[in-house]
Order: sequence, then C-alpha cells, then structure tokens
Amino acid sequence: MSKKQETKNVKSISRKLSLISAVMLVISMIAAELIVIGFGYNMVQDLINKSLKTEVSTDAGLVNRELNATFYYLNGVADAVEQNTFADEAALRSYLEGTIGRYEMIPTGAYLALNDGTFIYPADPSIEEGFVATEKAWYTEAIAYTDKYFYYYDVPYFDTATGNLCSTVQRHVKMKDGREGVFVADLMMSSVQAKLADVNLYDTGKAMMVTTDGLILSYEDASVCGQKLEEQTGNKLLENINEVLTKDDGTVSSVNAGSKYLTCGSTIDGTNWKVIIYVKSSEVFAAVTKIIVTLIIFTILAVAVVVFIMVRVLTKMIKKPVHELTNNIEKIAGGDFTVEVHAKGNDEIAYMNSAMGDFIAGMRDSITDIKDASVRLRGEAHNSQDTADHLEGAAENQSSSMEQIRGTISNMADAVTSVAESATTLAQTIDEVNEGEKRIEESMNTLVQKAEIGKKDMMTVSEGMTNVVASMADMADAVNAVDEAAQKINEIVDMITAISTQTNLLSLNASIEAARAGDAGKGFAVVASEIGNLANNSAQATSEIAGIITEMSSRVRMLSEKSNTNTELINHNAEYVNSAAATFEQITEELSEASDTLNSIAQQMMTVNDVASNMAAVSEEQSASTQEIASQVEVVTEAARGVAESSDMVSVAANSVADAVDVINNNLERFTI
Repeated sequence: MSKKQETKNVKSISRKLSLISAVMLVISMIAAELIVIGFGYNMVQDLINKSLKTEVSTDAGLVNRELNATFYYLNGVADAVEQNTFADEAALRSYLEGTIGRYEMIPTGAYLALNDGTFIYPADPSIEEGFVATEKAWYTEAIAYTDKYFYYYDVPYFDTATGNLCSTVQRHVKMKDGREGVFVADLMMSSVQAKLADVNLYDTGKAMMVTTDGLILSYEDASVCGQKLEEQTGNKLLENINEVLTKDDGTVSSVNAGSKYLTCGSTIDGTNWKVIIYVKSSEVFAAVTKIIVTLIIFTILAVAVVVFIMVRVLTKMIKKPVHELTNNIEKIAGGDFTVEVHAKGNDEIAYMNSAMGDFIAGMRDSITDIKDASVRLRGEAHNSQDTADHLEGAAENQSSSMEQIRGTISNMADAVTSVAESATTLAQTIDEVNEGEKRIEESMNTLVQKAEIGKKDMMTVSEGMTNVVASMADMADAVNAVDEAAQKINEIVDMITAISTQTNLLSLNASIEAARAGDAGKGFAVVASEIGNLANNSAQATSEIAGIITEMSSRVRMLSEKSNTNTELINHNAEYVNSAAATFEQITEELSEASDTLNSIAQQMMTVNDVASNMAAVSEEQSASTQEIASQVEVVTEAARGVAESSDMVSVAANSVADAVDVINNNLERFTI
C-alpha cells in the first residue's frame, strides 16, 4: 500500500473529537436526567402515596362519620329505654317506632328482645308473632355482655325485609322494671355503598370495602356485594386484593391484576371492615412518563445542536492545521527534508508546527554528518573484517590441538582413577574381612570361656553326684539299723507279752486263794483283781506296740528298697555326667586351637591390608596428579575455544559493522537535504 493510500485511510481527528464529545455529552445528560428523574420519581411517588393515604383516610372517614352518628343516636335511644319507665308495651313500641328512618343506615329502626319473651320489631310487627328471640344466637351472645357498648354480631348479611346488605349491632340493656334484654339495630350498607361508589380517583380509580375475612361489602360492581373474594375467579383485581387485607393501614402496595394497580387500605373503627382504594399505576404515573419523554426528546435535540457546533469549530481550529501538519509529516516520512513548515497562531498545533520546523532543520544537519562518518567507517570495517578472519583460523587450529591433548590426558586420568578405585575397594574388602575375623575371634573366645564354665559346672555336678551316692549309702545303713532295732523291739514286746500272761495267771491264782480265805482275803482279792487288770492292759498295749513296730518295719524295708534303687540310678547318671565333663574338656581344647588358627589368619590379613592401603594411596596420588593435569589442559582448551569463539564473534561483528555501514549508506541516500 502506498503512502497516499495510507493517508486516505486516516480518520479525521475532528470527527473523533466530535464523536467523543457527543458521547460524553449524552452520557452526562443521561446521568443528570437519571438523577433528576430518580429524585423526581421518588418525590412523585411520595406525593402519590400521600394522596392515596389521604384519599383512603377520607373515604374511611365518611363511613366512620356515618357509623359514629348512627351509634351516637342508638346509644341515646338505648339509654332512654333503660332510664325511662314505660306504662306498657305499647308505650315502649311507640318510642321505638320513632327510630324508623331516623338515619339512612337504620331505615328499619331499632328493635328489642327481653328476657320475659317480649319481642318488639316496630318496622314489621308481623314478624313478632311466633318469633322466640331468646333462643336466637344473637340474643344469647348479647345478653352476656356486661358493659353498655354496641357490638357487631357475626358478619354482614342480606336483610330479608329490605333485601339490602346489612350488619347487625346489639347492646345489653336493663329496664327500670327489672327486665333485661338486648337492644338491636340493623345497619343497612346501601348509604355507605353509595358514598364509596361516588369516590373517583384519577380516570378509573375507585373505592371498595371488604371485611378482613374477605366478604365484599362495597364495590363498583354492586352484584358482587355480600360475596367472598375467593369466589371472584373472573376478576383478577378481586382475586389478588386479598394480600392488601394483611397489610397495615396506610400502606401503599401494588397488585398485579393484568394491569398494575396501586392500593391502600384503612380500617373502620371498631370493625373488621377495611376501605380499600385502587387505581392503575399507569394513570398515576402518566405525568411522570410525559416528563421523561419530554426530557429524552430535548436531550436528543440538544446533542444534535451541540455536535453540529462542535464539528464546525473543530474543523476550523483543528482539522485544517492538523491536515497541513500531516502532509509535512508524510513528506518527511518519504525522506524529503527540504520542506518548510510555517507556524501560525499561538495554540498547541502552532507550537507543534514550530517544533516540527526545528526538527527538520536539525535532521538535515545530522544526516549530513552521519553520511560523512559512514564513509569513513565503511573502510575501517572492511579492514577489521580481514584481520578477524585470519585470527579466527589460527584460533580454530589451536583449539583443535588442545582438544586432542585433552582427550589423551582424560583417558590416562580415567585409567589411573580406575586403578585407584580398585585398590581402594580391595583395601575396604580386607578391612571388612579383618572386622569379620575379629568378630569370629571374639565369638570363639566367648565359646571357650563358656566351655570352661560348663566343664567346671559338670565337675561340680559329678562331685555332687558322688556325695549323693555316699549319702544314699549312709541312709541305707541307717535304714538297716532301724530294721534291726525294730527286731529287737519285737523281741522285747514278746517278752512283755509273756510277762503279762504270767502276771495274769498269778492274779487268777491269787483271786482263788483270796476266795478261799474268805473275809480275810478280800483285800488281797482286790489287789489280785488290779494286778489282773494291769496284766490285761499291758497285754493290750504290747499288742498295739507290736502292730506299730510291724508297720514301721514294713515301711523301713520299703524305704530301703527305694534307697537302693535311687543309688543305682544316681550311679548310672554319675557316669553320664563324667562323660559330659570329658566332652566339654575336648570342646575347650578344640576351640582354643581354632582361636589360635584365626589369630594366625588375622596376622596374614593385616599384612595384605597394609599392601592394599599403600597401593590405594599411591593410585590416589597418581589419579589426583592426572586430574590436575587434565583440569589444566581443560582450562587451556577452554581458553583456546574462547579465543576461537571470540575470533568468530569479532569476525561476525566486523561483518555486521560492514553490513550496517552499507545499510546506513543505502538509507542515507534516500534523504534529500
């Protein structure tokens, strides 16, 4: 693309500034309008809310005033019924007839039901016949009241006499004659409905009255009065107005019923009736919408006028001077420094033209000096290039030779390092063998010591077995001696038995002789009898001793046999113990010989270890020397390589300088000065 084509594609700065200014103006005005609209909308909404609250309060006030006036009148009548004494029922009826039509809300007047069964309904006496008021729920409820206030009974309903929607109010009364009863009146809603139907808000706004239970008392369509809100399936407003019943009085809220409605409610004093006004939101904010549309149209017109004026001003003040400056810059970009720039005015653009003129004059002088220096630099660059080429060749040859030397030294260093590593490994292996031999020697010495201890223990056991054998022999001799003593005791027992027999015979003979002597021999007979008893006792004791001796002799013989058996076993085991002691002695001698052999091997391994350590030390010294030589050769090689690379860089730099000088000269030729 040519320079002229590029110039044609350049956007006009005045248009850009106009567009930016217009956008900023639009944004500023929109922001200002949004702020104004926001504040204005809030103010309008507050005013609308206040007007809706005032309207609903006024409409509820109409109903309240109507109710208050009616209640004030009914209270006066009820008080008069209580405080006056009537001559008869006809006088009471006549008084109540005065209430009929007295106020619009009580066209049927008031009626009275007493506890004696009297029921007075002045508006239609025919109803009284057969009507038992005391059985009615409204009577039961009202007769229980303890104060003198009117209360609403149940919910509004359609009166059978008039066909109008009404609400029953009642009060407990006490007559002067002692009777008690209920004073009742039916409040007809037609007058209230008429007043609320006359309420108009904006174009389509109206008022309605609904109980909190959803019973419609008043609405612009009178046919739905007396019906429940949930029954109005065809009316979106009535279907959705239920949510207003739960809100506080004076709260403005919106209801979506196809169109958006603004609503506000107010409760009638002393009831659960709520007056609600409703109006379409579009009607309420119609004025605000008109203001917003007007502001938007004004903004569009204002922006158009401002943009037109700015374009005219910018074209004169910026577009023409900038166009001239752009043409001069285009010529300079093409290498033409012969242009003359004329500055007019004292603004920034004039200052730019003046600075551009100074720049062109300075560039003409600088380009002239650069051309002269470039000619000189071209000759010197070519000389440097030739010198660098010669230096690069010499450095490459030196680097190649040093690479060969470095390879040879490296191989030799690797071989010496391998020998050193092998010697070191051998020395380490011998050290490990020596360590193992030492551990084996220690184990052998421990075994010899334990064998010596075992040998001594076996000798001790052998001596102990010998002593046991001697002790068993002594015990056998003692047992034999006990047996012999038992034999002797048996002989003594036999002798005692014989003596006992002789003594018994002697006692018998003495008794016979005493019997022969008569009374003189009685004393001797007693002695003879005692001697006989003693002989019998001695014989019996001797017999028991003989049994004991016999049993003892039997056990002694048994002990002797077991002693002989144990002696034989001990003698037999003593032979094994002696044999084990001899075996331990042989083990001790063999372990001592093995320990001596290991000591001899250890001495030989120490000699080998010294030789391997010396060889490893010498190899390590040789390896260190070789590595040091290799590192020095590496340094020299790196230096040679660095020289080669530096020479190459010098050559490249020289070539670059020569090329750069050529480029500079070629570029300078395009400038016209």
